[in-house]
Amino acid sequence: MIVTGAPGSGKSAVVGRIASLSNPLERANIMANAPLSADDPDPGEGSVEAVAVVRGMDHDSVLAQLGRQLQTPFTSVYSILDALTRSGRVPAVIVDAVDEARPADLPRIVEELIIPLSAKCRVIVGTRRSPVRATTGAHPRPTIVDALQSFGTTMDLDLDDDTAAIEEYVLRRLQGTGNTDPATIAREVARHATN
Repeated sequence: MIVTGAPGSGKSAVVGRIASLSNPLERANIMANAPLSADDPDPGEGSVEAVAVVRGMDHDSVLAQLGRQLQTPFTSVYSILDALTRSGRVPAVIVDAVDEARPADLPRIVEELIIPLSAKCRVIVGTRRSPVRATTGAHPRPTIVDALQSFGTTMDLDLDDDTAAIEEYVLRRLQGTGNTDPATIAREVARHATN
């Protein structure tokens, strides 16, 4: 799955929520302060095995971080894939802020890490529609989303401007936080998010 949208659209909030609900300690904190309602999506505790926020990272650092979290050898993406094949595991992996990785390493992260991992993992990617490679000349380059879309569903947050749903979500998250006027805050956040 690819979660995309403009800067500030909530990509990291969406993938971060999935990661937080999967992490036992963060989940306990969420449930203690703002329990899920019956219609809230819930990935389930322990559902995500690896999370990498790759802002400013190079290929080898992303590879090592994912390999450590997946508890596999990480000399190459193929060592990770081989270990997963032998174990029979199909882990969920989140790779966020892909567009903010080191520019020189972005093509390798997309083409030599994320795409191969999608063969053995359920990968959730958070990214803007940035080019995979720097644009030169008159020919536009494929975006990260273009490169990944055949490997999963794309959720474009720029296409969803449901103000009421955003306001309700923000209001539920603010309840019990001590804010004096959560309804006004939620209304303003929703208004700014959809304008």
